[in-house]
Amino acid sequence: MPRALLAVVLCLVGFVGLALADTLVLVNGNKLEGKLLEQKDETVLFEHVLSGVTVRTSFKRADVKSVAIGDVAPAPEPAPAPAPAPAPAKTDAPDTAKEVREVLILVDRSSSMTIGLRFDAAIDEVEKLVATLHEPTRFRLTLFDVKPRPVMEGSALVPNKATRDKLRGWMVAIGADPEAFTDVGAIVLSGLERKVDQIYLVTDGVSTRGLKTIDEVTKAIAGHLARPHAKKTPVQVVFVRGKEEKVESEDPDGARGFLKAIADATGGSLREVDSNALPKAKPQGGLKPVGGGGIEPEFHFFDDKHGEFFQKELVAAKFDIEIDDPAIRAGKLVLEYASDLSISIRTFTKQGAEYDSQKLPFVYRKGTFAVTKKIVAVRTWDERRLGPRKADTPEEGVQYIKLPVDGGTLEVVYTRLGKESRHLFLIRAPTPTTEGGGVDPSQGR
Repeated sequence: MPRALLAVVLCLVGFVGLALADTLVLVNGNKLEGKLLEQKDETVLFEHVLSGVTVRTSFKRADVKSVAIGDVAPAPEPAPAPAPAPAPAKTDAPDTAKEVREVLILVDRSSSMTIGLRFDAAIDEVEKLVATLHEPTRFRLTLFDVKPRPVMEGSALVPNKATRDKLRGWMVAIGADPEAFTDVGAIVLSGLERKVDQIYLVTDGVSTRGLKTIDEVTKAIAGHLARPHAKKTPVQVVFVRGKEEKVESEDPDGARGFLKAIADATGGSLREVDSNALPKAKPQGGLKPVGGGGIEPEFHFFDDKHGEFFQKELVAAKFDIEIDDPAIRAGKLVLEYASDLSISIRTFTKQGAEYDSQKLPFVYRKGTFAVTKKIVAVRTWDERRLGPRKADTPEEGVQYIKLPVDGGTLEVVYTRLGKESRHLFLIRAPTPTTEGGGVDPSQGR
């Protein structure tokens, strides 16, 4: 075939290819070349190239002037929408006519989300949600406890396949924190400040800091919306809850009511999803079940050289305390529910009268509570023979506890959810003392 004739044929083929492309014309005059994928009563789904990338965009029917299919004449313009009804009286209802262009997704990562597979269920819901978003919508993803933890530094993300493939990895990398508390109300208010088109809140509804009651959160939202230029963004709530899970001190009905109040106050909705419980683990050796489905705490005591001692009689002048709570490690109880959790130390005379009492500061480390001050057991002077003694000079990092002169008992008390667990030491009298008044471990038995 002559080269000139071949060039003509190729040109014709290229021309036909172009002619067969679909054309969408918007009301504002913009024209797009691509492929019509779907037409519905309210929307038109169109595939086209945007900034060198093929995307699919859902247009509202009212924004489309005409659609030309291939080389067929343009289809007739859509029938005009019926005349709008008279404008109703102004209300606080959200403006649903506006296209959603910016979405904020908030995901709870507090300790209660470590129960069962709640956090996994939350990740599943985020993946499903993002799969429903299309260009030109952008979304931001933030995990939170009492503070926000934005994904990708809060960047606006494109809801394409590349992003969806990375979502789970991003969320798992931040993860749920078994030590974290949560302030749902504060995070919702900060989301409303962003003035986005839609907010999705994925949580189990437990707020253990800040705004904790329905009245508090609804008043805070109403106050925000009453401000000049405030935008009423609907909060669509996804309530993650394990139906078969039974956790001490959890109130699922209260959580549900709290979240419904947020949805109602913002013109959003509440949807509940189930999360599966973790497979039942085999009982660990040495753990003793106690009432309410908990597990008996374990007390550990260490001397000055950090050697653990097990004597029933107190022999160490200085010692550290650690309490291992398997109920928290095993997920029977989460830290943020144990609002009354405390550790204290008390001494009693042989007659049973309280002699001294101190509340101890502590830190939480993966199921173990470590008292942050070294305990110094001090036997008071016998004032009958030696006269009054000046008060001990406080020492940084040390907590003094006074021992009865004539012996008695010392007990460490661990309290959570109104239940007390105790470890008791005997104090023998008389006990040789060191210069500082403490129990001498070498002569104290």
